[in-house]
Amino acid sequence: VMGGIITHQWIAHAFNAPHRFYCKLNSCMTENYTSDGLSTWIAKPMYVAKQITNNNIILQTIGIMLFVLIGTIFTLLFEENNNFTITALVILISMILLARRSKITKKFV
Repeated sequence: VMGGIITHQWIAHAFNAPHRFYCKLNSCMTENYTSDGLSTWIAKPMYVAKQITNNNIILQTIGIMLFVLIGTIFTLLFEENNNFTITALVILISMILLARRSKITKKFV
């Protein structure tokens, strides 16, 4: 999709990660699929992605950035093979940067 970095497979894994995590904790016994055979956990984000691509270039860029950000967060938080320490570090750094940004914004208001 994006030069081989963001692939359809990555999108499917990223947006199915919360589902896999939930099922690991709750032993899901059933799955729901669309008439096309896609898991509903994948079909909904795929629909959103298709809608994003039907907009002008500015909205596409913003939409893709948000989509990748959400997918990355899902991957960091819910994928089993991720190192929890790295995930916690990324979240901590993000929180620090957001806190600093809010302090800077308050100074200029």
